[in-house]
Amino acid sequence: MWQGIDYVAKIPGRAGKIRFESLVPADIVIGMGARRFLHFILMLLAGFLPTLLMAEVDTDARGDRNVNDVNRNIKVNLWLEKTVFKEDEPIAILFRITNAGHRTVRLYPFTPEERSFQFEVLDRNGRELGDDPARRFDPDDDVLENHPVDLAGDRTREIQLQPGETFERRLYLDRHYDLKPGEYRVSGLFLPDARHDIMLRTVNRLKLRIEKRTSPFVYDEAENTAVEAGPDAEETVYLFLSAEMAGKTEKYLKYVDLRKFILSYDMFARQYLRSSKQQQEVVLQRFAEYLKSGPTDPLRRFRILRGVQETPDRMRVDVLALRSSGSYRVEYMYNYYLDRAPGSQWKITSVVAAVQNK
Repeated sequence: MWQGIDYVAKIPGRAGKIRFESLVPADIVIGMGARRFLHFILMLLAGFLPTLLMAEVDTDARGDRNVNDVNRNIKVNLWLEKTVFKEDEPIAILFRITNAGHRTVRLYPFTPEERSFQFEVLDRNGRELGDDPARRFDPDDDVLENHPVDLAGDRTREIQLQPGETFERRLYLDRHYDLKPGEYRVSGLFLPDARHDIMLRTVNRLKLRIEKRTSPFVYDEAENTAVEAGPDAEETVYLFLSAEMAGKTEKYLKYVDLRKFILSYDMFARQYLRSSKQQQEVVLQRFAEYLKSGPTDPLRRFRILRGVQETPDRMRVDVLALRSSGSYRVEYMYNYYLDRAPGSQWKITSVVAAVQNK
């Protein structure tokens, strides 16, 4: 005959008690002494202890389960639209934070929030670049534009991520680092909880290349390259006007310093001087197209009168020219001013025109 017996035991170091039932023969229960009974209980507990001691703890010392959930379930990735950039081109990188677990995770970013998103940038030789403290908290990064808010529209420091959810933050790498042309490897560090010392590294690393910028404008570096030998000032003006007479106005730009020459044309000079640096490039492009389109009153003939050296690197060339269109005929006196940098060729920098009275 078997008899069920309830046992209650307290495990050292653990809160609470364990109650279990064991079936033993009734005659053993009746005849078993106190010492043998205690030995039997200890043998049973020995079978349970390994399982109890190896149980996974999912809370910290204060009972906060969220810390371990973040460590186990949050995955951080970086995303880049392309990998090749021109010098000074904006480099927007997305931090993607994903809850890959089965519980809601709460994030408590730093204040200001952008401290929670950091980069590690290595150059081609593996040396780490230091970020610029003056750029560290950039007002143009969208971490300042998209603060989390509650249903009432009030800003909150808590971000809740449901299982499978992802949120993103965009930061501009070039606004945090002084990046020269070359190759770089970029990884990210995410600090999800300002209350705890937790740092999550991105699971991927980006590679990008920055190339030296070349101007898209036809009048820039390619055609203004310095040469050791070239035409003198009078020859430069002659070639300039001959190109116009031959209808090869696209060659105008070889002989002029466009950034200075534009100031001789009031309709463009005013726009150029009032524009931002970036907009000035657009105005210069329009001016270049204007010169290449040719004048409304074609040049019929010209004669170079004289060349006057005003300084060792500045010349004035006087030209008498006839322009006509149909019955319209006008004779002009042109004073072309040319400058030359050491080791480079002469460039036309300005012109003054006056109608000749007959």
